[in-house]
Amino acid sequence: LARMCKRHTQEPGFALFAIDLDRFKDINDIYGHGVGDQLLVHVSGHLKEVLLEGEFVARLGGDEFVAIMPLSGNGDTRQEAALMAARLRDAIVRPMQGEHTQLGCGASIGVALWPSDADEANALINNADLAMYRAKAALADEFCFYDHSMDEAVRERRRMTQGIREALENDEFQLHYQPQILLGTNEVTGYEALIRWPQADGSFVSPASFIPLAEDTGLILPLGEWVLRKACEEAMQWASPLRLAVNLSPVQLGQTDLPNMVAQ
Repeated sequence: LARMCKRHTQEPGFALFAIDLDRFKDINDIYGHGVGDQLLVHVSGHLKEVLLEGEFVARLGGDEFVAIMPLSGNGDTRQEAALMAARLRDAIVRPMQGEHTQLGCGASIGVALWPSDADEANALINNADLAMYRAKAALADEFCFYDHSMDEAVRERRRMTQGIREALENDEFQLHYQPQILLGTNEVTGYEALIRWPQADGSFVSPASFIPLAEDTGLILPLGEWVLRKACEEAMQWASPLRLAVNLSPVQLGQTDLPNMVAQ
């Protein structure tokens, strides 16, 4: 890649494609790694079939691939790269005949253009990866071009991740309680514990922003345990023995020690 960057110092340059197979882990888990390896060979063969002169594709490891396409400069370079992304996607999604069924996977593809999107090789790789993760998160978008706003999104994600860690260490989260009411009598029968993250200026970070991030980074496990223990501690101070509802993340349901933690 570094040699390509030196060779294409001027426009139109080339396009770098970061490719991640979707649902490949499910196939490995359900059918075994042997079938997963067969699918990788199947996908690789079809990728090589759709390459044109001067184009290159390689598997980096696992379910990650990379492709390079020299741009001709004869027209819209993004459209030119988009056409190759579509070729790559169509090659990947061709199903493989398994023992009892057809097996296949999807693809999330990120595209970064040299030299307009980066000034050195590592930055180009990083930018293609950012675009690929945006494509994976968007679900409907099977490929995505890098744009500079993604850098700011990454910085904000890192800042918020660090903020969650510090808020846990400093006991900055709060629990608010939503009453559960029996409609016939308006009697309060219990409360649902809701986590809130107050800021120094009196505002709150929306749970819709920090809960998915905590799930992605694994911080939901200590955060969820804090909520459960804090809710139980505070409920012990209530005058009446009311019901207490505490929400769990699907990530927490995968913990083998979850029943023991709830019992404690």
